[in-house]
Amino acid sequence: MTTFSIRTATSADNGFLVDMLVQAVNWLPERNWPREEILANPELAHYVDGWMRPGDFG
Repeated sequence: MTTFSIRTATSADNGFLVDMLVQAVNWLPERNWPREEILANPELAHYVDGWMRPGDFG
C-alpha cells in the first residue's frame, strides 16, 4: 500500500515542477531536450518562471 499526503504547494516545489516540465517536453522517446535548453526557451520556461507567483496554487 502506498501512503501519500496532500499539502499546500510552496516555493520549494520549484525544482519538482521543473523536473515535471522536462518530462512533459520529452514525452516522445526520440526527443531529449536538456533541462538547460528547456529553461532557456521562453515558450516553455514561462510555466515555471517565477514560481510561486500570486495566484499559483500548485
